[in-house]
Amino acid sequence: MHNGARIALAAAGLALMAPAAVAADYPYSGYFSSQPLATSVDDARLACAFSFIRQDRDGTFVGYHIDKPAFLADRTVRYLEYGAGTCTIDAKGVEACTMTASQDEDEIDRTYYDVAGAIAADTVETASFDSKAQADAFASGHSKRKPAFTSRFVRCPGFDDASLAGAVSGTMSTLPLSERGPLQSPEFTDANRALMRDILGALAAPK
Repeated sequence: MHNGARIALAAAGLALMAPAAVAADYPYSGYFSSQPLATSVDDARLACAFSFIRQDRDGTFVGYHIDKPAFLADRTVRYLEYGAGTCTIDAKGVEACTMTASQDEDEIDRTYYDVAGAIAADTVETASFDSKAQADAFASGHSKRKPAFTSRFVRCPGFDDASLAGAVSGTMSTLPLSERGPLQSPEFTDANRALMRDILGALAAPK
């Protein structure tokens, strides 16, 4: 997947129509990391340190990434916005997420579509498609077309409005995609895992 579309594709799936068994959890509001299905849940949780999405119950979402230079300089934990939008859902559970703000101007007003797969209390698996027609066909079981992208959304442990107070910023990121992409879709090297744990530890430390 092109990293420039990460915010919209990542947000899709978090305001999903849940089956009756988990309907009380709709629309999965909270803070989530989005990573490829091949990424372990534990690594996806660690990745919350670098980047996460806040999904609200009204369908709106905002994507954030760590201000890495600030943390490396003096351990300041600050998250910058890189995009925002609104998701709606139809009766078949096909979600449409439209960008209302983005660091990438060509994404503004663009709509992305996906369909939910496996749903649990703290994880949601999604399949993204290039058009609503493709998503509709897949959701109805009338298409075997492979999705353009599949991902798993994992709830960020300990992330809530209180724990992030003072850390989230309304400032739009100015990072070029070449630098932002590795924060949204990190390599899980030993060095990156250690840095993620360090950030999460600093975030959780008493203020």
